[in-house]
Amino acid sequence: MRTGARPRGGVRSGAADRLSTGPADVLSLYLRLLPPEFFAQVREQEKLRGPNNRIYTDAVVIWLMILQRLSRGTLETAVMELLRTLPPEFWPQPCRRLQVRGEDEKPRVSGNTGSYNQARQELPLTIVEQCGDRTFLKLIEQTGRPAGASGRDAFFVDGSSLRMPDSAALRRKYPAGSNQFGKAHWPLLRIVVAHDLYSGIAMRPQWGPINGSDAVSEQGLLEQAIDRLPAGCIVLGDANFGVF
Repeated sequence: MRTGARPRGGVRSGAADRLSTGPADVLSLYLRLLPPEFFAQVREQEKLRGPNNRIYTDAVVIWLMILQRLSRGTLETAVMELLRTLPPEFWPQPCRRLQVRGEDEKPRVSGNTGSYNQARQELPLTIVEQCGDRTFLKLIEQTGRPAGASGRDAFFVDGSSLRMPDSAALRRKYPAGSNQFGKAHWPLLRIVVAHDLYSGIAMRPQWGPINGSDAVSEQGLLEQAIDRLPAGCIVLGDANFGVF
């Protein structure tokens, strides 16, 4: 099964039905999968300094980035959505600007995108990765298995390559390939993804350079990622993964 291919037989819509992920339910689903206490636990485990009870906490930043992706929006549209909804579940202990004393008083939150943009750039990579891993496993648990399926989880694993935008930084990290006619122009990245057999839900991908001194194979990428799959699961792959 190729990475990015849609599962046949209505599996994709069936997974959406079982998860109840309509537009009105996305925020509720997010808060169930990634509650604020989860982010506090990650920071404690990784010995990261906390966001000091600010408006743009880790939970808020991750949610706004998801919102931007789903709506193809901008920084401004994400901030405006936050101002419009302000779900109190994001702030178990709200800062002063979110506290209101009178019925007619509103939280003192600016619509400027600067603070949100800074919070995005300061978000630790390990928090993003652990959010992806937890969401993947929790969604697998919630989708369940169709009647007649075996009791074991099963995943399709496949690799692919991506041509990335041209920049000096990307060319250094992901060198372009070459052939008898010379060197290519675009940076190239190798990627491996596992998809749940029953729902099509994808694990956080693993990637690395195709060329250069740090080049990695599909087998090497799977070896780095395989511990993120549920214990005892079945892995279905082509001959590239026969070594496993």
